[in-house]
Amino acid sequence: MRFGFYPKLAIVTIRKNRKLYLPYILTCIGMITMFYIISSLCDNPLYREMGGGGSLNMIMHLGQFVVAVFAFIFLFYTNSFLVRRRNREFGLYNVLGMDKSRLATIATWEALIIGVISLVSGLFLGILLSKLADMGLMKVIRHETTMDFRIPYIAVVMTLLVFVVIFLVILVSSFIKIRRTNALNLMNSENVGEKPPKGNFLIAVTGIILLGGAYVIAVSIKSPLDALSVFFIAVIMVIIATYMLFTTGSVTLCRVLKKNKGYYYKKSHFVSVSSMSYRMKRNGAGLASICILCTMVLVVLSSTVSLFIGSEESFKTRYPMDLCYEINAPKGDKLSDDSISKVRDMIDEELDAAGLNPSSVLDYEYASFYGNLDGSNLKFENPEVGVRLISVEAYNKMTGKDLQIAADAALVTCIRTEYNQDKIKIGDSREIRIIGTADDIQTKGIFAADILPSIYLVVGDFDGVLDELNSTQSKDFSIVFMCADSWSYSFNVDGDIETQLKMHETISDKLGKMNDQDLFNSYSNECAEKVRDDFYESFGGLFFIGVLLSIVFMFATVLIVYYKQITEGYEDQKNFQIMQMVGMNKDDIKKSINSQVLTVFFAPLIFAVLHMSFAFPLIWKMLQMFNLYNLTLIIAVTVITIIVFGLIYAIVYKITSSAYYRIVAER
Repeated sequence: MRFGFYPKLAIVTIRKNRKLYLPYILTCIGMITMFYIISSLCDNPLYREMGGGGSLNMIMHLGQFVVAVFAFIFLFYTNSFLVRRRNREFGLYNVLGMDKSRLATIATWEALIIGVISLVSGLFLGILLSKLADMGLMKVIRHETTMDFRIPYIAVVMTLLVFVVIFLVILVSSFIKIRRTNALNLMNSENVGEKPPKGNFLIAVTGIILLGGAYVIAVSIKSPLDALSVFFIAVIMVIIATYMLFTTGSVTLCRVLKKNKGYYYKKSHFVSVSSMSYRMKRNGAGLASICILCTMVLVVLSSTVSLFIGSEESFKTRYPMDLCYEINAPKGDKLSDDSISKVRDMIDEELDAAGLNPSSVLDYEYASFYGNLDGSNLKFENPEVGVRLISVEAYNKMTGKDLQIAADAALVTCIRTEYNQDKIKIGDSREIRIIGTADDIQTKGIFAADILPSIYLVVGDFDGVLDELNSTQSKDFSIVFMCADSWSYSFNVDGDIETQLKMHETISDKLGKMNDQDLFNSYSNECAEKVRDDFYESFGGLFFIGVLLSIVFMFATVLIVYYKQITEGYEDQKNFQIMQMVGMNKDDIKKSINSQVLTVFFAPLIFAVLHMSFAFPLIWKMLQMFNLYNLTLIIAVTVITIIVFGLIYAIVYKITSSAYYRIVAER
């Protein structure tokens, strides 16, 4: 045959099957566009020069990796819809005399044409939209954008490399399928229904147990740190359970509906249920995939939008004061009053020199250590909770109260955990009675950066408790768990940002010199304005990536829904044609299609909302690690996200079901 025969045949095939190929090509273009945009942002030197450029760049690279992995899995998966539809055509070519090597040549040309169109169009759109994405990201992270336009060659090369590999893997997979299948199987592949999976009851029970276990994990987590450690385990359990329940659930559902004669033997139900019954396993897998993608969209979008909207609140929780300075004694020792006085005087002198007046001053000594709680026993091993000891004098100074607390008593308050015991025994040496709560204590600031839950104890005998702890710990426990004495000095100032930053640098330099003089063991210094850009760049970057990934997941959802409708439309076409011959009209066909919609299609969305509902406590705990405690905001964002996505889902199905109807209604 002439060389031009195969390319022409491939082009004609793509054009005649445009209902199948056009959505696939558009999705390839969309994936390539998304990947190029995020790759160009990764390579933008402007972000690396920002105050928070390091964290923003890391977030962009993480998003790049996720998009690449998802594009590989998703395009490979959706290509199977195309292969299944093309098998009959390849079988006909084989019967007419084409051997498998020539079928592979046709597949190669098709893959080459699709790959070239997708890469050229995707890169063109990516380059065209990359500046718009750059401007959007700069707006989100509250930076001014520049109008210069650049095409980073690294982003182009990376995009070409990733998607050429993806297309090659898909092509090799097609070769393997062609080689392993004979002409008769290819001709009949569309008409071969999948047998119901064996052991339905066992699989269904296993799926219910897995899903129930994941739900129990999600609602029973108390600590944000525990939420982080079990999140991915719970996600894997939910994914496996969803596939089990949808594949076996569709089997069971069809059997139940068939046994219900009043439901099954109706024109609006008969064809849809009977056609689903022989392809129920594959139908369930497709619905499970849609469900997982819907859940991913809801989780990612609601979380990142909540973080973005609540970023100012999170910032104020982490940095409640403009400036904060702390000095620490060696573990096991105590700070001297002389060291505290010298540092305080130095800071006050610099404030006076800069003409700044401090306000909302917090000046207190505290001690901290880590351990784990076993009921009311606090042990110095396996750190799971942080403990902060504060004297009643410091508490009174902080809150303006005038409380008296006995030497064996304390007030308690907690961050990211709960404590409901009437006493607490620290190690083997000290038992302290809990006489009340101290909810008005300052728990924001540097403590909020600790990912472990924290317990604050306002004690009546600070020095005695500290000395006893240090004496006990030094004998039996590692230095890691020993108590550290610290002094904190934080306040707001009324000067402009430039003056604040300059004075902060001066104080930091002097703290370093005082540390060299062994006045204290270590120190920390924080300026809210210095880290503000870094903070908003991190939250803005997460929001940007969340929106980008949500768009990618929605791409996937739409395409799977479309191919599900198209492939099932062609499979159901003959059944509906037969039913039309015996009296079913187009109105009856529409009713039957609507029956199928109500029967199975909205099940993925319902399950996705159910997954999201049970995952909410887990997500809420994880968002607390970002110092976002506004539960009302998170609930509102989640509900709005579900409503908006539900409307989009319904619109997508309305459009794709129309395509299904046009196919099955053809004579």
